[in-house]
Amino acid sequence: MSKKSVLLLGNGINNINNKFAWQELIEELIDHIGARGQIHIRDKPFPLLYEEIIAEAVKNRGFKEKEIKDFISKKISNLKKNSLHEEIMKLGFQNILTTNYDYNLEKVKQNDTTKLKNNGAVKERTYSLFRHTNIDLTNIWHIHGGIIYLALNTLSVNVLRHPLHRLR
Repeated sequence: MSKKSVLLLGNGINNINNKFAWQELIEELIDHIGARGQIHIRDKPFPLLYEEIIAEAVKNRGFKEKEIKDFISKKISNLKKNSLHEEIMKLGFQNILTTNYDYNLEKVKQNDTTKLKNNGAVKERTYSLFRHTNIDLTNIWHIHGGIIYLALNTLSVNVLRHPLHRLR
């Protein structure tokens, strides 16, 4: 691959062996907080739906936001890497941008993801703009955040409220 090669990946690569669907996760989360029939999923972007679920869970049902994020993190942590993750990592891209919260690409070479290091020049923790891991000369950018950082605002519409220039 060329030095400037970049690959953009979505959740499709997880569907080979995991059959993971955001719709299912959202429905399970709504059931978990006991709000079936009160929160309607249809045609809502995930950040707004997430805000609605959090508002319902925290204000009306006694949950803490961390409990919701832990629930999501546990579900995502159950995703297993597959042959596509391995083949993609063999291609030698310099940068991989992924919308996935899981670390299955990293697990190809480093199974213990708790030891992953933020290699970003700026050590921000909220926006995922600079945060990335490095595996065998490939920078992996979780552009929506990763399960390690779910305790932050990565899932929330709140990240859109602040001017990005405040990062520096």
